[in-house]
Amino acid sequence: MSFFAQRRWALRETVRAIAADFKSFSLATFLAALAFSIPLFLGVLAHALYTPLTQLPTQMEMTVFAQHRANALRVEAAIQALPHVSEVLVIPREKALAELNDRLGVKTRKGARNPLPDVLVVKLEPSTTLATAQTLATDIEALKGVDTVAFDTAWQEKFKALSQVAKTTLLFVTVVMGLLILTALVAAVRLTTAPILTQMRTLHLFGSSASFAIRPWAWRGFVQMGLAMLMAWGAVTLACLEVNGPLAEVAALYDLTLKLSLPTSPWLALAVLGAGLTGWFVSALFALGYWQRVLR
Repeated sequence: MSFFAQRRWALRETVRAIAADFKSFSLATFLAALAFSIPLFLGVLAHALYTPLTQLPTQMEMTVFAQHRANALRVEAAIQALPHVSEVLVIPREKALAELNDRLGVKTRKGARNPLPDVLVVKLEPSTTLATAQTLATDIEALKGVDTVAFDTAWQEKFKALSQVAKTTLLFVTVVMGLLILTALVAAVRLTTAPILTQMRTLHLFGSSASFAIRPWAWRGFVQMGLAMLMAWGAVTLACLEVNGPLAEVAALYDLTLKLSLPTSPWLALAVLGAGLTGWFVSALFALGYWQRVLR
C-alpha cells in the first residue's frame, strides 16, 4: 500500500471509530477538557495577579525626622551618600501638615504654627539585611540635622516567611495537579482505546506493521485532545467574562486594576497543537501495548 493510501485508510478508520463509539469519545473528550481547564484558568489568574503583586513595595524603608531648623536638602544629600540607600524622598513640613489636615478634616488657621518637622522617607536596597539596616539607622541618626529615625522590619520578616510558605504550597499543588491531570488524560485515552484488541489481531493476520496498525488510534488521540483543549479554552473564556465584573469591583477597593483575559490566538494554536501531540503520543503508546499483546 502506498504512502498516501495508508494515510487515507488511517483517516477513514479514525472517522469511523469516532462515529461508531461517539458516546465514549465525547465522554473522554469532556473529561480531558475538564483536566485542561483547571491549569488554564489558574494560569490566567496568575498572569492577571502577576503585575500588581510585583509592584508591591518589598524593600525596607526608614522615616527620618529632621530638626526644625535643619536644611532638609542637605540632610537628603548626606543620607543619599550613605551605602545601601536606594532613594530618598523629602516631604516638606508644609506638605506634611496639609496632608495631615486633609486626612483629619481639619482646616489650618492662618498664621498657625506648624509643629511638624521636615520628613524624609529613605528606601533601602532590596538586598539590605536587618543588621545592616539597624547599623544604617544609627549612622543616619548621627548626621547633622537629624532628630530621630523610625523604621520597622517586622513586616519584611513576615513577608519572607509567607513567601516561603506560598512557594512550598504552590510546588505541592502543582505536583498534585499535574498528577491528577495526567491521570485524567490517561483515563480519557484508555476509555477510547480499550476496544481495539480485535482489530489489532485482524491487522496482524493480514501482515500489517505496527505503525500502520496504531496510526488510526494515534490520530484519534490527536483529535480528541486538540478538541478537548478547544473546549477548555472556551469554558475558561466564559468563566473570565463572568468573573471580571465582580473581580474589578473588589480590585477597585484596593486601587488596583484586574482583568482576566486569555492569551492571543497564536497561543491558542500552540496549546491545541501541544494537547493534540500529547493525545497522539499517549494513544500511540496504548495502541502499541495492545499490538505487543497480539504478538505474544
